[in-house]
Amino acid sequence: MATESVQMLVLLAPKPGKIDELIALCEEGAEHHKPLSACTKWLCSREINSQKGEESLILVQEWASLEALIDHSKWEYSVNMRERIVELTTSFEFKMSKVFVGFSK
Repeated sequence: MATESVQMLVLLAPKPGKIDELIALCEEGAEHHKPLSACTKWLCSREINSQKGEESLILVQEWASLEALIDHSKWEYSVNMRERIVELTTSFEFKMSKVFVGFSK
């Protein structure tokens, strides 16, 4: 199952009262990424099992290659979006991974 694709998981904890603005940025991000052939998955969801009762968002991206992800991260749009997200969050954490086993239906 090993592939060249990479996944990025982004954990977003909004500042108090900023969840709606953060969701709007996610909606904008989805539209931006939709036409990019190297971005094969872009899903943003609300965490439903928070232990602290605080709202948070989880973004899952899949890219055709690590190079494509890194290249896109340098685009002016991406740099600007990260700055906008930082202003709205108390925590903004990235995790990158490469699948080595599993399945998708």
